[in-house]
Amino acid sequence: MTRNNKNSSTRKIINWILVSIAIILVCLIASKVYKIYRDNKLSESVLSRELGTVQINDVESSINELAGDSFILVSYVKNKEVKALESSIKKTILKNNLQNNFLYFDATELMLEDNYLDIINKKFSLDNKNSIKALPAILYYKDGKFVKTLSSSDKRMIKNDDFLKLLDSYEIIRN
Repeated sequence: MTRNNKNSSTRKIINWILVSIAIILVCLIASKVYKIYRDNKLSESVLSRELGTVQINDVESSINELAGDSFILVSYVKNKEVKALESSIKKTILKNNLQNNFLYFDATELMLEDNYLDIINKKFSLDNKNSIKALPAILYYKDGKFVKTLSSSDKRMIKNDDFLKLLDSYEIIRN
């Protein structure tokens, strides 16, 4: 083998190694960018842009201002299942023109507290029978008066079908 052939095959090997390293780096960077994008999408509620939001300090005044059939979704972000639930509820809200009857309460920061459900139940003046057991939950009010809690449990998250049944049972919409 001549010296040029050795140099040529050595260059080919080096080029192949450099191209492989470049491809691996591009894949790693693309993976990181996608993870950041996905995390950012999960950190914002699907409903926060469509509905009015309630802050923890404004709960009482917001409830007092509720008129007619009104709902408050108590939820959190950074969870794929919750995001899917909110997306399906959003479709129901838009289909039935309930945007003005719905408020969104983001409990993500409250969930850092050990007793966050107690804090939420106390803030919304929910007794033990009507308390929120797990999030997400939907609170139903009629003319500013509490009527019903639609709460998740440790075993089962509420579904859009549960919300549709609530709407139908109180004759807010007809399925």
